[in-house]
Amino acid sequence: MSGAANGSPEVKAKLFASARKAHAMAQAEKNSAQKASQYDQAIAYYQSFLQFETDQAKKAEMEFYLGEALFARDRFQEALQAYKSAAQVKNEKQTMAAWNWYLTAEKIAPGFRFNAKHEGTLSVQDEMFLEAARYVSQFEGLDLNKRRKASYQSARLLYQLNRFDESLPVFKQLVEFYPDSSEGRLSAELVLDIYNLRGDYSKVAEYAKSLKSKASSAKRSDLSLLEEKSIFKMIQEEEKKIAGMSASQKLSAQKSISDRYTEFAKNYPSSQLVDSALWAAIQLQASIAYQEADQNFVDLKNNFNQLASKYSASSFVKNSIDLMGDFLAAQNLSAEKLKEFSPYKNQWKSKMNSQPRESRGALGWVVYELSSEAEKRQLEKEFAKLPNTKENRRALAQGRLVSVEALAQAVNKIQLNNLKTMTQKTKEKLAALEKLEKSVTSLVEIGEPKTAIQSLYLLADANQEMAEAMRKAPVPTNLDAAALAQYRGFVEQKAASFDQKATEARALGDKTSRELGV
Repeated sequence: MSGAANGSPEVKAKLFASARKAHAMAQAEKNSAQKASQYDQAIAYYQSFLQFETDQAKKAEMEFYLGEALFARDRFQEALQAYKSAAQVKNEKQTMAAWNWYLTAEKIAPGFRFNAKHEGTLSVQDEMFLEAARYVSQFEGLDLNKRRKASYQSARLLYQLNRFDESLPVFKQLVEFYPDSSEGRLSAELVLDIYNLRGDYSKVAEYAKSLKSKASSAKRSDLSLLEEKSIFKMIQEEEKKIAGMSASQKLSAQKSISDRYTEFAKNYPSSQLVDSALWAAIQLQASIAYQEADQNFVDLKNNFNQLASKYSASSFVKNSIDLMGDFLAAQNLSAEKLKEFSPYKNQWKSKMNSQPRESRGALGWVVYELSSEAEKRQLEKEFAKLPNTKENRRALAQGRLVSVEALAQAVNKIQLNNLKTMTQKTKEKLAALEKLEKSVTSLVEIGEPKTAIQSLYLLADANQEMAEAMRKAPVPTNLDAAALAQYRGFVEQKAASFDQKATEARALGDKTSRELGV
């Protein structure tokens, strides 16, 4: 007992031998209960030895063995402390102790399992792991691969806890010094992910671009796509801000964003996102051109033509053709300006037919202007049956004008050149003229200036023709001079009334034409 109390060499030797024997037996034992009992014995012997040993190197070596036994018994917190003690003193087991300290600390650090979106707090065990990882990363006795892994895992713990300010510098350092290692490659991805999670897409694009020079061809392609996606995302985020702007700011912002989408398509013509950029630009430019009543819309046409021709397989082509049709329908362009869009007539006609009857006239007019004469005649019949709405006004008026023209021709066809049929034909011609007047009135009420003016001139011509027909009609032969004079006076009076109506209709047409510049 005296020797044990004093920690004599003999006692320490016996304790060491007993500890190592129990440890070896535990490692070899198959029975779990016996295995646990033998590890417990070894632990007790190691702890007793440590009470007496004063030599720091020997003590540290024994701490290493104690750590092994404690770890085997799942006493990880105690094992961590034992490995730590062994790693911080120079001894034969120092290198292994340092690595085991790191592995044990990694095993119990809860931060690796953190899944919330907010920034996590470092637990005591997390702090212990970071201490071990930093120690190992600087421990020259360890293999470089292990030191590099420790650095990476220390940053990854902080990343998992959303402590990006602390993890980012470590990841970037690993990328800089070890770009071809697995840790370097993983770190590069996490640097990009951190920037992405922060919504700092300019940094994502910038960093992805900086990595391309050192990347393999396959990885370079991935980085290029990431760079493009980030730039595109930046533009999208800026576009979202437009909704909250004042009316005076919106137009300028739309122009700026549409320019950036256009620039993206120019700079990345082979990008997976080029058609998306063109489509986004087209939508903005259509809005801009509409607001500014721009009859030339050069930028819109350029991007539309590029998307429709160069990227014809894109799913956005149909959308852009539909949008261009709606845009043109709202622009009131001449047939000459519409001519360049004739390749899309059939698609617009199909869309027109699928629209509600209350609104199909606007797009219908674009189709009409691009159609052949035979196609126009058919469309006019359809237009004439449309309900009178703002969208249908122009098409409806054109459809009704055809009916007016037909009525005017019907009036002119009725001849007053036969005394036997004079009375009947006069009634018919007057009835036809009355019907024409009602149709013209109805057409004018639609409110479409050009067709209204045309119909007024047709009415004027019909009344003028009626007056001339009455004057030229044959006179009864059985009238004496007085009766003939009276008859001619009556005819002239009636003819003059139609002259007056012709004059009034033409004057109204002239006035409308002058006022509206039609």
